[in-house]
Amino acid sequence: MRDASRRAAVCGVSAALCVVLMVLGSATGIMTYVCPMLAGLVVGVIREELGARDALTLWAAAGLLGLLLVPELEMAALFAGLFGWYPAIRPVLERLPRWRRRAAKSALFLGAVLAVYGALFCLLGLEGLALEQGWEAALLLALFCPVFFFYDRALGQLAPALAPWLRRLLPRR
Repeated sequence: MRDASRRAAVCGVSAALCVVLMVLGSATGIMTYVCPMLAGLVVGVIREELGARDALTLWAAAGLLGLLLVPELEMAALFAGLFGWYPAIRPVLERLPRWRRRAAKSALFLGAVLAVYGALFCLLGLEGLALEQGWEAALLLALFCPVFFFYDRALGQLAPALAPWLRRLLPRR
């Protein structure tokens, strides 16, 4: 029972950290894409330390709290729709052969981004997303592709490096 309560406490504090990162990012106004990635890194560390089930639980809790509490809807939607769940399933994709892995990651990224921005477009329109013309949305998508692959690479290196730090921070009893 102690282990279950410890896991719940770590996930709760991690969910709060994810939401705080996104709220602070929306306060500055220029971190719309960086803060969901940082919050996703927290999910990746939890995946390394506690497993996929706890990471997905963290994503669901932080995603829902983010959609309710973060003032910038685009930031919360990016976390809930892409950067939150991706670190939890990334190890499954890493087991695929190289070309299949790249194709799967590209398809997941493209599908998630189109779903998130499609929903945001239906809710807010181009003006609500601070885009005045359709070509700006296409340019945003084109520039977002390399950023996702840098994020993927950073997850592969930073999450395993931060997991021992979390292990030292939370001693087992």
